[in-house]
Amino acid sequence: YACSAGTLYVSTDGGASFTASAATGLPTTDVKFKALPGQEGHLWLAGPGGLWRSTNSGASFTKISTVSHGYNVGFGKAAPGQTHPALFLFGTVDGQHGVYRSDTVGASWVRINDNQHQYGNAGEALTGDPRVYGRVYLGTNGRGILVADRQGGPTT
Repeated sequence: YACSAGTLYVSTDGGASFTASAATGLPTTDVKFKALPGQEGHLWLAGPGGLWRSTNSGASFTKISTVSHGYNVGFGKAAPGQTHPALFLFGTVDGQHGVYRSDTVGASWVRINDNQHQYGNAGEALTGDPRVYGRVYLGTNGRGILVADRQGGPTT
């Protein structure tokens, strides 16, 4: 996959060639996207204007209505009883900028940080831990790496 000027490109030959997707309404700059490991064709795309999900290799996307800006998205171990990995977002949800986790495929979000814990120049690197539910890693682009666990400790 590649993205440029609001167009997602898809390769089916290992990157030798790319074809433009029919998807519309994607951001034209500052896009970060990730394919969901273990689920073929599932993509999440963050950028100015929000967060989008595709389940058909980028042929179309559904916008997550509560997210108005996404700097980056990542995945971690699924919450107990859930099948979709936990989502992590550095962005703006319901008008509040922060670091978030969703255990409900983006239907609801829990803010991980608070107003006293903001992270400048963050968002270039974001991922959850695939083995520890709720653990997130946030790179602050030269100012260290934030490692955070759910309140109450990890559930493994």
